[in-house]
Amino acid sequence: MTVHERELTTHQPVKPQLKNSKPFYRSKIFWIPLSIVLALLLFIYCGVSIYAANAFTQVSDRPKVFATTPADYNLAYQEVSFSSAASDKLTLRGWWIPRANSRQALILVHGKAESRTAMLNESRALWESGYNLLYFDLRGHGTSDGNHYYFGQYESWDTIGAFNFVKSKGFASEEIGLLGHSMGAATSLLALGHSSEIKVVFSDSSFADFGEVASARMPVEKGLPVFFMPGIFTAGRLFFNFDVDQLRPEVVLKSLSDRHIFLAHGEIDSVIPASHLYRLQRAGGANIVGTWIAPGADHTKAYDLYPKEYLQRVESFFATYLAR
Repeated sequence: MTVHERELTTHQPVKPQLKNSKPFYRSKIFWIPLSIVLALLLFIYCGVSIYAANAFTQVSDRPKVFATTPADYNLAYQEVSFSSAASDKLTLRGWWIPRANSRQALILVHGKAESRTAMLNESRALWESGYNLLYFDLRGHGTSDGNHYYFGQYESWDTIGAFNFVKSKGFASEEIGLLGHSMGAATSLLALGHSSEIKVVFSDSSFADFGEVASARMPVEKGLPVFFMPGIFTAGRLFFNFDVDQLRPEVVLKSLSDRHIFLAHGEIDSVIPASHLYRLQRAGGANIVGTWIAPGADHTKAYDLYPKEYLQRVESFFATYLAR
C-alpha cells in the first residue's frame, strides 16, 4: 500500500452515530398513549360489564297489586307467604288455592320477568282435575322480596321453600309435583339436585346450559356484543353472587335417580332452541318418562296453540306419577 493509499484509508469520513436510537414502537411517545387507551378501554369494559350484570338480573315495573287473581277464574284462594330455603331466607309471597278432599298438590313456577299470574290461565282446569295449587313469586319478581334474580341459582332454593310450605299443609313429598315454565322449568330441574324429596317435575321450555343461551341472547335482548359475556359473568360472581356455572340442569340430571320428569318444548323456540330438550333427555336417562315437541310453537307457547293437548299431557303425567 502506498503512502497516498494509507492516507486515504486513515482519513475515511466517520459516519455519525445516533445516541440511544430506538424503534418508535419502543419509545415512550408510543407506549404512554397506548397504555392510556388500553386502560380506558378496560375501564369501559369493566364498567359496562358491571352495569349489565346488575341490569341483566333485575325486573323493572314489578307490580304492587295484581290486576288478575284466581278469583277471576272463580277460584277461592288465600294470600300466603313463606321463606326461601336459601341461606338468605327471603320472604316469598303467593296464592294457595285449596281443593277439598284432594291429596295432591302442584307448585307452579313462573319464568323470567314474570310473576305468579303468568300461569293462571291453566289454574281452573288443573283445579278441576283435583289438584291443590300454589302460585308464588320467585325472588326479585312480583311481590316477593329481593332485588335480583339469578336464573335458577337461588330460585331453585325458593322452590324448595315452596315445596316445604306445601308439606306444612299436611302433604307428603310424593304427593307434590312441580310445573315450571322457561326459567321456572330450569329452576324446578335444578331443585331436584338440592332435594331427594322432589320426585315429579313437568318442565316446559327449560335450558340445558344457561351460559350458552345467555351468550346467544345478549346481542338480541340487550344489544351488547357477545365478547362482553365473560366480563358480565365475572362481574356477576364478584358483585352479585351470581355463578353461571351453577345453571346447568343437564349436569344435575346426570346425577339423579328415581325421579319422574316430563320435558316439553316448542318446535320453533326462538329463545331456547328445542335442541336443549334433547340434551336434557340424554342427561336424564331413565328419569325422563315423557317428551313433547309442540309443532310450530315458539317459547312457552305450546299451551296457547294446543291448550287441550297440553293439559291432557300435564294431567296424565301427574295422575300417573303423584301418589294418591
